[in-house]
Amino acid sequence: GAAELRRLLQEERRSSLSTAQRRDSEQDEVRRLALQLQSAEQQHRDLQVQLRSEQAAVVQANEAALGLKDRCLRLDGDAANQQRLVEQLQAQLAEKSSLCRALEARLHESERRT
Repeated sequence: GAAELRRLLQEERRSSLSTAQRRDSEQDEVRRLALQLQSAEQQHRDLQVQLRSEQAAVVQANEAALGLKDRCLRLDGDAANQQRLVEQLQAQLAEKSSLCRALEARLHESERRT
């Protein structure tokens, strides 16, 4: 009887000890998971901040690209205007050269006569 009672008491102690250990183990697991969750939430916030920053950089780059495109179009227009001006000046130069040659020819003709 007494030996049986001691055995039952020891089993009860072991059982309650293992229950306490399981409870402690489960609490440790809950704390570990809570820390993991906090870490994941912080990473999520950090990534959102990084994403917003990168989106802002993309917007700035797009605006800069549009500015460069507008500038290139203006420069193309300026170059086309300059080309037309050069062609006009070349035509005027050719006309003046032709007049000069005609005047020189007249001069030579008049010198020969005198």
